[in-house]
Amino acid sequence: MKQFVLLFLLAILPSTLAANQIVKYHYWFNNNYADKEVVEVTPTDTLELDFELPISDLPPGFHFLHIMFEDESGKYSAPEASYFLIPHDIPDYENSKVVGYEYWFNENFANRQYIQTSEEDTLELDLEFDISQLTHGLNFINIRYRSSDSLWSVPETNYFVIPIQLDFTVDYQIVGYEFWFNSDFANRQYTEVAETDTLELDFELEVGHLPQGMHLVSKRFKTSDSTWSVAETTYFIIPFEFEGNSDYDMVGYEYWFNSDFENRHYIEVSATDTIEFEELIDIDNLPNGIHLFNYRVRADDDNWSIPITDYFNSSFLTNLVGSSNYVKGIKYWFDGESDKNYIYYHDSLVYELNIEQDIDVDNIIGNRTIFIHAIDSSGYQSLPITFDFRNSFTFEIDKNIVTFDIPEISGYQYQWNFGDGNSSTLPNPTHVYKKGGTFDVRLILTRGIPSVKDTLIEQVTITLVTNEILLSQGWNMISTYVIPDVFGLETIFTEISDNTVIVKNNAGQIYFPEFGINDIGDWDITQGYQVFMSQPETLSILGVQVIPESTTINLSAGWNMIAYLRNSPMDIELALASLTDDDNLIIAKDNFGNVYYPAFEINMIGNMLPGQGYQIFILNSDTLVYPEN
Repeated sequence: MKQFVLLFLLAILPSTLAANQIVKYHYWFNNNYADKEVVEVTPTDTLELDFELPISDLPPGFHFLHIMFEDESGKYSAPEASYFLIPHDIPDYENSKVVGYEYWFNENFANRQYIQTSEEDTLELDLEFDISQLTHGLNFINIRYRSSDSLWSVPETNYFVIPIQLDFTVDYQIVGYEFWFNSDFANRQYTEVAETDTLELDFELEVGHLPQGMHLVSKRFKTSDSTWSVAETTYFIIPFEFEGNSDYDMVGYEYWFNSDFENRHYIEVSATDTIEFEELIDIDNLPNGIHLFNYRVRADDDNWSIPITDYFNSSFLTNLVGSSNYVKGIKYWFDGESDKNYIYYHDSLVYELNIEQDIDVDNIIGNRTIFIHAIDSSGYQSLPITFDFRNSFTFEIDKNIVTFDIPEISGYQYQWNFGDGNSSTLPNPTHVYKKGGTFDVRLILTRGIPSVKDTLIEQVTITLVTNEILLSQGWNMISTYVIPDVFGLETIFTEISDNTVIVKNNAGQIYFPEFGINDIGDWDITQGYQVFMSQPETLSILGVQVIPESTTINLSAGWNMIAYLRNSPMDIELALASLTDDDNLIIAKDNFGNVYYPAFEINMIGNMLPGQGYQIFILNSDTLVYPEN
């Protein structure tokens, strides 16, 4: 049976019961006063109730219990209500399992996706969701789980933002702007301009249709790729119009501190065109720190001017010489983190503020400002002095591999653009450049609440290396260990094209310079090539050095012509070990007719050499990865 346990202590009774004792109490559920229960008790001044109420006839959900007391004269107290919840009957989950889940984006429950899983006590999801159909901006995903008894969990909701992706390698131009007043975005005004890097706006806005008072104007800019900037908002006031009478006189003024308008002070003066404010104002009752001083003047038509506000500090003595106060230390904090301040005390008291303290800013990243206050011997603080500084990311370059480093701070978001069309959201990514040159690496750092975006830019220079390949007259089989800066065969062979008769790849395609035939197209760094020369030459290929242990060569069953990707010689038995471990390699040949025949332990090739190509025959398709340099 469902029962409700009530512990009720009546501490104060209404005045109508004050002279008499409680002899009964009445109770009922919800609005069902007609079925109330009446319980008699031993006469008492104070009644403590501790009893169980049957609730088996009440449905699951939210209910309330009313109770009132009756004294010996038949008078009643005011009813008092207590709320309680009867939960829905839930099956025993001891043997229940998770058998699936479904998810949907935003309010689109109708298009939810259901995924069935094996029966599990606990289900951990590590999934990638297709969000290509969602709009840029704030979205949310909802997930709920299904149990083996066909019940669903309460949905879990997580929010995420789909940012607008900008390609920072593109030189964007401003092509227009639009503006609107207040929240009237529907009536925004668009103006097209000639393409420009910087747009300075200097024009008059028509505000005659706006009422008097405070307003805001919002503007945003359109770029050449049809994306919009974040809107900028500026506040302005349309003043109330007064009668065209220039003979107003001022007859008084009033002032107040901070937001304490209620305790403002009014001073009446003789009617005058100009008031010179020279009153000595008592600020002894103000606490230490920064305050606002507000004042306004009154005209003889009883209208008031707009208040004027000035800031002042009521604590620190700026002229310390000859006073009893000395500088004993500093307090400093960083923009956006005023709740985190640091205090450093000098070894001795001094008259002047002298900042020689080493301040740790390793974890203060971005374009930042430090605020420094002096602390005197009475504990007062000066107004802050500020210094702007920049704490950017660092990086290490190993050939064409760049490792970026910046402190990883909880709550910060990192958006990297490596300057070559690639990006990352990892705090400390490692990036492999496929070409040489100097790249502007941008990090957009989002920090704080409300969020602040910092853009940090550093230049990374990837040095190119030259692989010089000696070509003899006749046939050669070559490859390279650099990624060419330009892949087209016409460009690679430009300097020696007069003596290059033909170039062939493993598929039989050719490059025939004399007749302008190029069936091969671009150079593939994983492949070897046969080159026939009319006389000896040196082929110089400029590019970024290959990382052999990170480069996979795909091989098909039968004959392949492969590149040797290391920059130093290595015995062919070690270099091709991954192909011989499962007896897949039958034979390897170099350009001179030497062979490596692993089944018969014949190795005439010895070391594989940089710049050379090799032919191999394998039984089954496979992959080849060379050891590191």
